[in-house]
Amino acid sequence: MGNQVQWTGRVVTGLGVAGPATSLDWFRASVKRLWGFEPAPGTLNVIVEGDRQAVDRLLLTASTVLVPPTPDLCCALLLPARLGRAGRSAQVVMFRPMVHGYNPAQLEFLAPESLREALQLQDGDEITITVEDAAPAEKWIAPEGSGAGWQAESNMPGLQTGQARIVVDLSVGPLECEVLWAITEQGVAVSLFGGIPHVGTTALAIPRPSLKDPGRMSATASVLNVTGHKDDELARRLAESLAAGLNRVVAVTAGVHAGPEGVYDLPPEDLKRIVSIVGRVDEIIRMAAGKGSV
Repeated sequence: MGNQVQWTGRVVTGLGVAGPATSLDWFRASVKRLWGFEPAPGTLNVIVEGDRQAVDRLLLTASTVLVPPTPDLCCALLLPARLGRAGRSAQVVMFRPMVHGYNPAQLEFLAPESLREALQLQDGDEITITVEDAAPAEKWIAPEGSGAGWQAESNMPGLQTGQARIVVDLSVGPLECEVLWAITEQGVAVSLFGGIPHVGTTALAIPRPSLKDPGRMSATASVLNVTGHKDDELARRLAESLAAGLNRVVAVTAGVHAGPEGVYDLPPEDLKRIVSIVGRVDEIIRMAAGKGSV
């Protein structure tokens, strides 16, 4: 059993997007298998008050990752919780879709009944959220036919592999990226491809204590770049971030080609969006390694 973590939030009206998604048979079956109930359509939306770091940490380290059966649907983080308001309480499942641009202060909650009715809630009401800080009963749920490639275990002892798809909106249209990884106790290998997949750069990062603060981990990277390619920024940043966060040697191969003339002709805002992929890939792989952090 873990320690209980508690915070408060305010009830708000959502956009109505979760209703159809949470009504899908595969979603309802996954929730029932882990938590024993089929969720009512829709979710209760809450905006977290105060410091959100505890919420983010729990979602990354204590939640279960639900992988949809088709690539046109997003993954989601699920975490059991309890909501309380004015002497009433309800056992729920916290729901966070893994989509770009989602409000980091917003949480959604699933229950077998309407939470607004059960807890007599209105927009603006303060509600208490309680979560147990403990390892999830199951880290990954991938319904049959998902083709997502998540594996909690590999046929080869000590090896964990997986893959994920990330879409970034650019001025030239959506950029679809694919990330594949292999995690061992000694090191991590990552391949990141986008647009027209290719091998542009390989970066090898080795963890070490920070030169400024020996109490923190940092990393040193060596980079091999194919002539004319500009994937080194992605590969180096991702390799260093993962090496420091996981305290393991990390090798990253990257090849992202966006737009008809390539990455080098994109406007600065598009380049920033592409670089933002690093943070999202870092988060996903840390979760897969069981060491998610904010």
